[in-house]
Amino acid sequence: MKYKLELASNDNQTLACFDVLVQLYPKLNKEILIDTIDHQSKNSYKLLLAYDGDDVVAVTRFRIGYNFSVGKYIYIENMATDEEYRSLGIGASMIDWIENFAKDNSCKQIRLISATHRHKAHKFYLNQNFKIACYNFWKDV
Repeated sequence: MKYKLELASNDNQTLACFDVLVQLYPKLNKEILIDTIDHQSKNSYKLLLAYDGDDVVAVTRFRIGYNFSVGKYIYIENMATDEEYRSLGIGASMIDWIENFAKDNSCKQIRLISATHRHKAHKFYLNQNFKIACYNFWKDV
């Protein structure tokens, strides 16, 4: 089956991805979702949605970034696919879409981080030719 991919352009589309994102972020609520996406969209974040008919079955949040080491790149904030739709090629289609977006926007890399316990996600990213390049550190304050 072919899934339709499109960038979200309104709050209704943002809310439609809630049931998928809450699988990745169990503490997420709709108010936080709208506030976060609204803030991030003002800072170049994009929301790519995959539809099965009228239902959102996968979502990827990403933005264009710049740094000294690579220049212009795409940063994937997160990817989530509904549990019932995993391993059907939707994630690979989304990566392909983002790769084409990156090329069209003169980006040199696609980057992301993934929590250390998400082994299935790591296998997926490695199968999509991502490389493990660094550790990600943080400190709560």
